[in-house]
Amino acid sequence: MPDIYQIIHAQLSMMKEHLNLLSEKPLVILVHPIGGKCHWYRHLSAALEKNFRLQQIESQVANENISVQWLATKYCKKIPLSKPFYLIGWSFGAYIAFEMAYWLQQHNQSVEKLFLIDQPAIDYNPAVTIRDNKMEEFSKWYFSRVPDKKDVIFENEKNLAELKNLLLTAIDQEQFSLYLQHYHAWRTYQPSGILNNEIELIMANSSIPLHHENLRVIADDFGWGRYCAKPINIYSLPGDHYSIFFQNNINGLLNLFRMIMV
Repeated sequence: MPDIYQIIHAQLSMMKEHLNLLSEKPLVILVHPIGGKCHWYRHLSAALEKNFRLQQIESQVANENISVQWLATKYCKKIPLSKPFYLIGWSFGAYIAFEMAYWLQQHNQSVEKLFLIDQPAIDYNPAVTIRDNKMEEFSKWYFSRVPDKKDVIFENEKNLAELKNLLLTAIDQEQFSLYLQHYHAWRTYQPSGILNNEIELIMANSSIPLHHENLRVIADDFGWGRYCAKPINIYSLPGDHYSIFFQNNINGLLNLFRMIMV
């Protein structure tokens, strides 16, 4: 039986959610990247919350095999659909945001604007095998926590078993399991169909050469044109895949959002 503090906390949470729904501020939904958390958005969120109501979507380890579409469906059922909202997805979160917009389209709903940040469409060149970018991304995250292990380099998926054995002794097991679930979802992802929404595609200018290298065919729209019925609006902003969110670069994102979110 729940105690009085649990009851009060639940009631306060319900009141806060109700007040949020009544807010006149436009809603902005931020979708997590492959790590499952939204801390990369912290500077962006701090600036946006002055004029927008924010909902950050984070992930938890699932007790089943997951896909990008599975995540998108789950998240769409958690958002209020009675008012227009803006949807933002960065990195792996761009695929989830795309699938959320597609799910809404299939259910006669739509987003006000869809922003995909620094992520090409899932059309990678199989000939590029120098390094798996997602493994490199996780290695960077891991090494930032365990700097004395920098001598270990993980080149591809064959090293996952070794990586797992090492990391489980050094970091939170649940966080690593979450990453692996998202990694598998990313590796098996194919877009569900053609989206009728316009896409606002924001690319970090230092990442563009790498993205073109990894694409099967070099395209100005980074492959998204195959999956969108309307023109892709493309913007290039200072920074790389990560530093685009750093405080010294965040004004570029903010100015762009303020210009488009009218």
